[in-house]
This record gives sequence, structure tokens and C-alpha cells, in this order.
Amino acid sequence: MPRRRKRRHCAFQPRANWFFPGLGMGSPGSPVELGLDELEAMRLVDLLGKDQAAAGAEMGISRGTVQRLLYSGRAKVVQALLEGRPIRLRGGQEPLLRCAACGFELPAPSPGSDGFLRCCRCGSPHLYRVEQAENEEVS
Repeated sequence: MPRRRKRRHCAFQPRANWFFPGLGMGSPGSPVELGLDELEAMRLVDLLGKDQAAAGAEMGISRGTVQRLLYSGRAKVVQALLEGRPIRLRGGQEPLLRCAACGFELPAPSPGSDGFLRCCRCGSPHLYRVEQAENEEVS
């Protein structure tokens, strides 16, 4: 039986949980799910210029785990960019809407926004709120 995953400390909380490709990309495919731990490893190493050992110490994990997070996170970002797919950050608890026509999930608009909302994949106006049963924690 494998041992439990160690809790990964993520000091950064992103402002948005979704990234959508620009207009003219055609209909987006299924979203690429990027973990907050993968994003935190990329932020520490690629953006702040820390080495993997220092990033691991800050996140409370080993250098090897940081390296695996970097490889998987970078591959997911490149895949999304090359295929024009949206990126969904996993680990946050954002409200979701699901299209009744095609099943595509998209973020719910903020409470103060107005306007008529449609699915960005098929254009259907038939959207319903998805209740998130899992209380996901970045571990």
C-alpha cells in the first residue's frame, strides 16, 4: 500500500481558476487540469528563480517531488497552448456551470456581473450550476 501524500504548502492563491484561449481558436476542447501544487512549483522555480531544493523547502516537500511537479505542470501548460484548450486550476473551490447540451463546464460569473451567459463550446444558453461534492484539498 502506498504511503499518504505529504501536504504541499502553496503560499500563492491565484486570482482566477480558469484560463481560456483567445477568440478565433475555434471551439475549445476539454480543459487541461493544472494542480495548484504544480502552479506553485512553477511560480517558485520559473518566475521567482529559486532552485528546486529551495522551492521544495518552501513547499514542505522533497526536491524530487518539485521536479516531478515541474515536469507535469509544464507539459500540461504546453499541451493547452498548442491545442488551444482551456486551463482549469484544480484545488480551488470556484462555482461551476455545466452546459445541458454538450456537458462542458465553465466558471460561474461573479455575483455582480450582468449579461446573458452561453456555453463557450456550443453556444447553448441552457446552463446549470454544478454542486461540487468533493472538498478537494491540495495535498
